[in-house]
Amino acid sequence: MHLRNLIEGQMYAQYPNAEIEEIADYSFGKGIDPKHAVGTELSLEDPVIYPIKRYPQFEDKLTRVPVDPLAGILATLSKLNNVDDEAWIQLIVRPQDPLWRIVYIKCLRIISKGVFGNIETLKKAYIKLFISQNRLLRVVLFPLYIFFWFQGITSGIKGFSLTVGETSHSEELREEMSRAHERETDIDAAVDKISKLLFETTIRIVYVPKKLHHQSSAVKVREIAGSFKQFNIPHLNGFEVGKIEHGGAILERFQQRAIDGKMVFNNE
Repeated sequence: MHLRNLIEGQMYAQYPNAEIEEIADYSFGKGIDPKHAVGTELSLEDPVIYPIKRYPQFEDKLTRVPVDPLAGILATLSKLNNVDDEAWIQLIVRPQDPLWRIVYIKCLRIISKGVFGNIETLKKAYIKLFISQNRLLRVVLFPLYIFFWFQGITSGIKGFSLTVGETSHSEELREEMSRAHERETDIDAAVDKISKLLFETTIRIVYVPKKLHHQSSAVKVREIAGSFKQFNIPHLNGFEVGKIEHGGAILERFQQRAIDGKMVFNNE
């Protein structure tokens, strides 16, 4: 609540005709039985420095008309198992400490030198260890970081460069960005991602049926989670569905807006 005035001011600055109204938290509503709750949390398949499919890439290749990726997600909420059931998608976002960008850049300097050759599994495993937020793990593996840091200290990042001619047309700019994304390598994509504002994010899906039925509820949760697969890019990154949880624990994390910081995205 201490950020309410700031957020409202920013909203009105962008959308002066908007109407903002405070409402009660629907997750505490009548008829919400914690024992009936079924949910899951999404995670990334590969290291967080690699991006998922971004908005400029969602377009019809023939007509070059942008496609709204939210339509596929909202469609899964249009029909529930029962009219009295409830389905929620929660996105929690907070700015990431800028110091992590330095960690990502150091990691990319090493990776771009090719010290792991074409062994993708080893390369991704090293990236996960290098950018891990687990302090104990980083202390234990410190000698490994130093070893590869010396190997990559003289290397520079093969940076991603996007040059767009002067234009007053936002559609032309979006098309150029889309084509640039199609040509990028994994290193280019990673550099492009970390060069923008970074945010730690948690995506949580909860289904609360009126009548207890774990099996059909779990199927619905997987259906909603599956709609996020449209953001997957095989050679970069994508979403994977976590463990299906039952009971009050998943509902409590939803109500508390708990965030684990395991996923990182930028403002694109």
